[in-house]
Amino acid sequence: MRKIKSIWLSTLDIREGERLRALLMALNLFLVLIAHYILKTTSRGVFVSTLGAGKLPDLYILIAVAGGVLATVYTKVASGASLRAAVAWTSAASVLVFVGLWALLPLKWKWVIYAYGTRPSLGG
Repeated sequence: MRKIKSIWLSTLDIREGERLRALLMALNLFLVLIAHYILKTTSRGVFVSTLGAGKLPDLYILIAVAGGVLATVYTKVASGASLRAAVAWTSAASVLVFVGLWALLPLKWKWVIYAYGTRPSLGG
């Protein structure tokens, strides 16, 4: 068993004092991916059930444009900040956006449905 553990840790290049941090980072990535897959499915479902499948091409174009603009702005803003600050501010902004959309979603305003469909994500 020790040999397997040694091979595993040397393959991942995890040093003795970094195990907890690596485990927490892996857990964080796992939870972010789970949230992404759930939100992607529900946002598309809400969009299609509210506005119809015929509007999906408009949504995909909006996602591409908004993603490009947000990536450009984020890169310019985050490049001048520390990694810790960039992660903290991005996480806080994401939570605020999701809470705001959650509060506005029952109103079924068209722009809220589009905003929920284009919410920030890990890969579209």
